[in-house]
Amino acid sequence: MVASRNFDGTSDSLNLGQAAPLLNLATFSYSVWIKPTTQVNATAEIIGKGNNGTRVHRFYFQDSNDRLAFQIAFSGTDGVWVTDDNSVTLNTWWHVGMTYNRGATTNDPVYYINGVAVTVTETSTPTGSADNGTIDTMIAALGSSATTNEFTGLISDVHIANVIWTADEMVQSMHYPGTVTRGLLVYQLRCGEVIDLSGNGYNGTLSGTTESIDGPPVTRL
Repeated sequence: MVASRNFDGTSDSLNLGQAAPLLNLATFSYSVWIKPTTQVNATAEIIGKGNNGTRVHRFYFQDSNDRLAFQIAFSGTDGVWVTDDNSVTLNTWWHVGMTYNRGATTNDPVYYINGVAVTVTETSTPTGSADNGTIDTMIAALGSSATTNEFTGLISDVHIANVIWTADEMVQSMHYPGTVTRGLLVYQLRCGEVIDLSGNGYNGTLSGTTESIDGPPVTRL
C-alpha cells in the first residue's frame, strides 16, 4: 500500500501554482511529515515560494546542521529563524510544523517537532515590510520550470492553512492528518496521493517522484 512520496533531490517536486488564495498570506500554518535521507542539496525545501531571483518565503531542512529553518523576504533585511542543531535527523519520520504572522518584524515563527513547540533562534532580524510576489507554491523544491534546493527523502500529509493553528491543532494534524479544517487551504500527499483533499482543488503538477510503502506513524480516519 502506498504511504508517501519519495523525492530524489534533483528534479522532483509538486507545484501548487499561483492561485490567489495561496499568495502573500498574512498568517499561515504548515504541517507535514518528512523522512529526510542523505541530501543532495545543503538546503532542502519542504514548502516554499521562490526561485533563483525572488524568495518570498521558504520552510526548509538544513542538512549540515540537521535542523529546520524558515526564511522570509522583507524590503530591508530578510528574517531567518532556525531550530537547534540535530533536532531533525536523517532516516527517521518526523512531524514538522510551523506558524507565522508576517504583519510585524517583531513576530517570530513557532516551530513544532513531533507536536512539541521547540526553541527557535533568530539568525537574521527582518527589517522593512514583508515582500509580496506572484510565485508558485512548491513542495520539495523552489522555482517552477527550473527547480532548485530539492528535498531528498519521503514526504506525506502536507497541510497549508491561512490561520495560526493552535498547539492542539498542530498535534491533531500530526496524529490524525486531514482532520483540522480551520483555515485549511491545501491537504496534499495523503498516502502519497497527488490530490488536494481540502476540497479547494489545488491538485498541483507533479514532477518525478516515486511511490513508497514507507509511511509515517499516523491514524487514518
